[in-house]
Amino acid sequence: MPAARPYRWIGLLLGLAVAAVDFALLDLIRGWLGLTGDELVRWFMGLYVLTLAGLGYALGGLVDARRAAADDAALIRAQLEALAASQRQLVEYETLASIGRLAAGVAHEVRNPLAVIRGAAAIVREQTPDDAEAGRASAFICEEVDRLDAFVGALLDLSRPLAPAREEAAVEAVLARAAVLAGPALAQGGCTIASEASGVGRFAVDEGQLAQAIAALVTNAAEAIAEADPAALGGDAGRIVAQARRVGGALEIAVADDGPGIDPEVADRILEPFVTTRARGTGLGLPMAARIIKAHGGTLRLAGDGLGPGGRGARVVVTIPPRGDDGGGEVRDGRG
Repeated sequence: MPAARPYRWIGLLLGLAVAAVDFALLDLIRGWLGLTGDELVRWFMGLYVLTLAGLGYALGGLVDARRAAADDAALIRAQLEALAASQRQLVEYETLASIGRLAAGVAHEVRNPLAVIRGAAAIVREQTPDDAEAGRASAFICEEVDRLDAFVGALLDLSRPLAPAREEAAVEAVLARAAVLAGPALAQGGCTIASEASGVGRFAVDEGQLAQAIAALVTNAAEAIAEADPAALGGDAGRIVAQARRVGGALEIAVADDGPGIDPEVADRILEPFVTTRARGTGLGLPMAARIIKAHGGTLRLAGDGLGPGGRGARVVVTIPPRGDDGGGEVRDGRG
């Protein structure tokens, strides 16, 4: 049996003290007025009622104080949550502002030399058609230059303000466009993609931006499969599914794969810029996708198991509310 709280004993002692005072007063009144019989009973009942009224008033005050304390605690919790959200937004803003400054400098200092290098490599390849080794070297240079140029472009995209122009669009067409955008990564990873959007119909989104976000998720899955050890995946990995459905009035799109999955050690930070587990990954695809979805007023989260044996793989779920429930739908330098 749990020990009684000290306040119970304090209450008991106070009750006994009040009773003792009542009896003392009653005894004084009886001796002073010479009360007997029914008169004494009436005085006793009067003091009893007054005592109960006083106790009720005191208990009511305690309840009011407790409710006020609970309201104050709820207000403090709400203020702390708002402060934490503001701090997260400030950190995100500072991060993206730094990325923007970095991207502007890199674009200015690097893109022009990259264009010169690529042009020179292309000229070498054209002028030495019979030199296979020179051709391979030139092709490799062009591929690496294109990769670096794409990285600079991703940096610039990540730091630009987003203001989706939401119009009614066929969700099935959005998924098809995303598959086309992710085509090179799918081909390189030897992956197949199946899109499922039957019965979803049309939904108000920025078709280009949403297709870019879904393509980033598909590309991330395909590149993870391409870089994984085939033996660890059983040699049959390469399946990606993008499935759309209606959940209430919202649009939900889940992208699942049967690849190696996401390392639990970085899962909590996977949407931060430059966080990646791949050797050639930039860590910019998922953050950019998350910004696009946030600009639509939605969320992007890791959820559930993948498509592989035993749930191996990853599943990323995008949820977008109807137009009008997106809180304005603009993300400027990381702030929504």
